[in-house]
Amino acid sequence: MWEGWEDIESHSHAWNGYPARLLQEYVAGIQPAEPGFARVRIKPYLAPGLTYAEASVPTIRGKVRVRWERLNKGIRLIADIPPAMTAEIEWDAEADGGLDSIRESEGMVWEEGRFTAGVPGILSCDKRGEQMMLKVDSGQYEFIIE
Repeated sequence: MWEGWEDIESHSHAWNGYPARLLQEYVAGIQPAEPGFARVRIKPYLAPGLTYAEASVPTIRGKVRVRWERLNKGIRLIADIPPAMTAEIEWDAEADGGLDSIRESEGMVWEEGRFTAGVPGILSCDKRGEQMMLKVDSGQYEFIIE
C-alpha cells in the first residue's frame, strides 16, 4: 500500500490499510466476538448492487474465510471456521425479499419458520426480529439461503 499515488512516499503505514479492514470486517463481515477469536461473528453487509464478497482473516487459531454471492434466487454463503473456534453467522432475514429456507450441503437447517436439527456442526438457528443467527462449530460450511 502506498501513502501517495506517485509511489514516492514511504510504504505500509497501518492508517492507509483501513479500507482493506473495512472490507474484511463489514462487507465480508468477519469480526472477533471474543478475545483471541475464540468465537467469531460473521455478519456480512449485502450491499445493493454488489454481487459477491470474499475475505479471510488470519487468527491465532487459524484462518477464517468467508465468501458470499448472490444467486438468481437467494444467497450462497461459504464459511471456513478453524478448530477451537465457534461462529455466529448473522444477516438481515428480510434482505432480498425475505427468507424461506437455509440449506447447508449436509441438509436443511431452517424451513417453515423453524430450526431443523441434525446437520453436523450446526448448533442452532434462530430468527430475532429481522435478524437470522446461525451458531456453528468449527468446520467448512456452504449455505444456500432462499
